[in-house]
Amino acid sequence: MTSITHAVRNEDGTVMVIALLIMAILTILGLSAIDTSNVEIQITSNERIYKRNFYKAEAAVIAAAQQLEESTPSQLANVSNIDWLINTDFDADNMQYQTPAGTWVSLQDVSGDWIDPPAVNGIVGQVASGDSDYAASRFVVLETTGFIDLTAPSNMHSYEIYGFYDSQGADRGQVVVEIGYKRRF
Repeated sequence: MTSITHAVRNEDGTVMVIALLIMAILTILGLSAIDTSNVEIQITSNERIYKRNFYKAEAAVIAAAQQLEESTPSQLANVSNIDWLINTDFDADNMQYQTPAGTWVSLQDVSGDWIDPPAVNGIVGQVASGDSDYAASRFVVLETTGFIDLTAPSNMHSYEIYGFYDSQGADRGQVVVEIGYKRRF
């Protein structure tokens, strides 16, 4: 009988079990912290890529605004002479424009990649190629001027400028930036 009570009072293995439980809990916490850190690193990387692509699309908008500013009023009056300026409907949500015949032409193919500028009748201006053959900053300028008073010495002309950046490489992603631009001539 004394040997049975002695075995029950012997608690030498309890410390080992408690230590193993604490080690298991700390291991689970460590793995959770590593997983959280990996997710945070991926979020930061995606944010950096988006910002870089956004700045490239913004550069396309600025280049288009600069070309508008440097164009003479006689050049801007005759839209047919400028391949990157359109005065028709442009659907920024679906990235397509309406031709004078009334048909809609998309600036993207079925997979969502941008069509090269010559394939869309030259209405897309290309700023600069990116790091790969699939990436380029492009822009479209849409004249949105309403009624023009022909008796006034000058009129305010309104434009919508869309800058695009698309890349399928390491900086994968598509960004569209739109600004309004007005010029009196």
